[in-house]
Amino acid sequence: MVAPNAPAERFARWHASHGGALLRAVRARCAALRADAVQAAWLCALVAPPPDDVVNDDARLRAWLARIVRRRAIDLKRRQRSHAPLSGTEVARDSAERDERAHLVRAALQRLAFVSAASARLLERHYFDEAPVRELAKELGLTSRVVSARLSRAKKKLRAILEEMGGGSDF
Repeated sequence: MVAPNAPAERFARWHASHGGALLRAVRARCAALRADAVQAAWLCALVAPPPDDVVNDDARLRAWLARIVRRRAIDLKRRQRSHAPLSGTEVARDSAERDERAHLVRAALQRLAFVSAASARLLERHYFDEAPVRELAKELGLTSRVVSARLSRAKKKLRAILEEMGGGSDF
C-alpha cells in the first residue's frame, strides 16, 4: 500500500533535484516571469503527473518538466503581450488613425453602394454589425461558402475603391 503522503514526498524529491534546472530552462529575461513559469509547471506536474516510465527515469523526468516550464513561459509571454498597456500618446495616435481609417472606409462603402448595394450591405453586416458568415448565409438563404465568396469579391471591390481614394489596400 502507498503511503498517504507519497505524492508530497515525490514532489519534494523532484523539486530538490530539478528546481534549479527548471529556472535555467526558461530563457526569459524577467525573473518574475521565470518564477511564474516554474510555479505553473510545478502545478501542472501536481495536477497531471507524468507517466510512471517518465517518473522512474531521471533524465526523462527533467526533460518532461523542462518542456512544461518552457511552454508555460511562452503562454505567459503571450498573455503579457496581449495585455501590455499603451502609452497615452500611442493611444491617442492609434485612436486618431483608427477614426480616420473608419471614416475613409465608410466613404468607400458609400461609393461601393452605388456600384453594388448588396456587396456594401454584406460588408457592413459582416464587419460593422459583426454578423458571422453562418448567420448571413441563413438570412440570405445561401450556403456559407457562397457568402464567403461574395464577401471576398466585395472586399476586392472595396480595396480597389480605397486605392482610388488614396487610402491604401490593407483592408
